[in-house]
Amino acid sequence: NLIGNINAGGGTGQNKNALINGSFTVAQRGTSVTGIGVDGYGLDRWKQFASAGGMTGRSTHSQETITDLEGFTKALKIAVTTTETPASTESYALVQRLEAQDSVRFGVGTSNAKPLALSFYAKANATITLPAGLRMQGGGVYLNNFNITTSWQRFTLSIPVTTDTNMATTNTGTDMGAEVFIALMANADRQTASTETWTDTDHIGASGMGNLFASTSNYLFVTGVQLEIGQNPTEFEHEPFERTLSKCQ
Repeated sequence: NLIGNINAGGGTGQNKNALINGSFTVAQRGTSVTGIGVDGYGLDRWKQFASAGGMTGRSTHSQETITDLEGFTKALKIAVTTTETPASTESYALVQRLEAQDSVRFGVGTSNAKPLALSFYAKANATITLPAGLRMQGGGVYLNNFNITTSWQRFTLSIPVTTDTNMATTNTGTDMGAEVFIALMANADRQTASTETWTDTDHIGASGMGNLFASTSNYLFVTGVQLEIGQNPTEFEHEPFERTLSKCQ
């Protein structure tokens, strides 16, 4: 269960992070998974989401040891191995899906809605703009574009309360309730011009974003991904390896 302060100040305490393996310390499939394309999993709990079948872009997801970001020892590296220019309806994203029984506590789309905060660290081989945000099972999306450079930066997104019922989680139990995403590429028809506002859509791309899959020289490092209740992102919650492993299992 999520334990913490659910007001605007942000989450505190154990299990404030609604995501699992946000620092990519667990890699039960192996430390390198190659040929990831349509809806393929790499490190535990994280997948490469595809909006359409038959997409041809491929990547390798690997667990990398890092020494250049204080407090972190591991990161996910997404390295492009086969390029793709997305066609109509096509998009790729790094996602973690939350079960409805876990995301219902957020109250999105209800009178009990709570503010949320998403944060993550990222760097790339070259400067690239990529959107990140939260998508609800009901179709609502809240995102923003982030300018990722060759140096580690922490990116944050404060997600305000919405009582719009179109954004609500209607699934129950272990069905998908919500997902956190970092979009990697998206055709123009999968992009929204509306950033930093709740939008009744399932598009995870945003106008002005780049295409990570434009070159096999491209890669993206990500770590410290956290979703918490409260509008102000707090310090990443580091937990013992065995606790993260148990959650993944």
